[in-house]
Amino acid sequence: MPVAAALQFTQNAQVGGAGQAYVGIPGTPVTVANANNAGVISWTFSLLSVPLGSSFPLGVQQSGVTPTWTFTPDVPGSFLFILSVTDGSTTAIDTRSFLGADTRGWLYFSYLDSEQTLNYGNPPNALGWEPGLNFILKDIHNNAFGGGAGNYLPPSAPPNGTQNILAVDNAGHTSWQPVGGYEITGFSISGAGVSSIVEVGSTQAAINWSASFNFTPTSITVTCTGKAPQTPSPTGGSASGSFAGPFTSNVNNTTITVSITVVDPDGAPHSTSASMTYAVKIVWASVTSPIVGQALWVTMNGRNNILSTSLNATMGFTSGGGQQQTFATLAGLGTPTLKDDSGDFYPPVLLGSSMIIENGTTQTMNFYTVGVPGITFTWIMS
Repeated sequence: MPVAAALQFTQNAQVGGAGQAYVGIPGTPVTVANANNAGVISWTFSLLSVPLGSSFPLGVQQSGVTPTWTFTPDVPGSFLFILSVTDGSTTAIDTRSFLGADTRGWLYFSYLDSEQTLNYGNPPNALGWEPGLNFILKDIHNNAFGGGAGNYLPPSAPPNGTQNILAVDNAGHTSWQPVGGYEITGFSISGAGVSSIVEVGSTQAAINWSASFNFTPTSITVTCTGKAPQTPSPTGGSASGSFAGPFTSNVNNTTITVSITVVDPDGAPHSTSASMTYAVKIVWASVTSPIVGQALWVTMNGRNNILSTSLNATMGFTSGGGQQQTFATLAGLGTPTLKDDSGDFYPPVLLGSSMIIENGTTQTMNFYTVGVPGITFTWIMS
């Protein structure tokens, strides 16, 4: 005769039905067993789903020759079990939920729960989530809006003339919040020479930051790469400050990040950030008889330039008779790949390398040429 699997829960000496879900309470031990162990030689107890906030991991909790497993539900909600039993040749499984009710008797279900896993009660529930959800809605209707002894509304009403939502967190706490919820509505950095992309070797004396919120935070923490955190006192829906420099880097793709974390009136954190990245300059021009060096760099820089953290640029050339399409960039980035605006690839020709002074720092630049003198081209470098 093949083995059978039928989960059975016991809490406070109250034994549940064979193959039935069970409604109990958090904080008290629960024994999980198989209702009929005839022929069974091995039992595996696993959790398919646990409530939000539970410390129990998903997966196998116990496997072997022990026919029961005991656990203490640590939060309200659905602990969805799967039991697998075997006699060594055949296997049977059963899936049911232990439901820890909260202090109001509300039941929180798993997204994996179904009519089968929620067959608690006598007679067994056959309607899945419906009775539990209807109980919650009826409780709210009767008690949350002045119809009963309880009241779920926050103690203070929102300001007149404003639009708000009633928010409920995972612990059941309520609050009036702006439509869309609490959020950081703006965050930016600024200052002399400060931008999202700045040139390698440039220097910024300070980085200013500015933030706005649709609430008054209970705390504010602002961090900046390489600097001590700032914790300004909240004074309303905005905050600002400054990190003193100097800030500079001679290394391509170095990033300075300024981040802010604020805590809303309900204790939830909100974070965002802004950054400034140092990038190399790519310069280009159509030049007659180019000679590698500082003078050529200055000439091309005055005509066309772009900042890039990698070898990415679209360079347009208008060349006269005898002119060469010439460009230069940081030598450490290696040899770029070029293609024209038709997608055909061309190898750049290295004219030479030279130490160039840019932003007061010395950097080794490679100078290249490509194309046919006197022809207009757009080159895409990568």
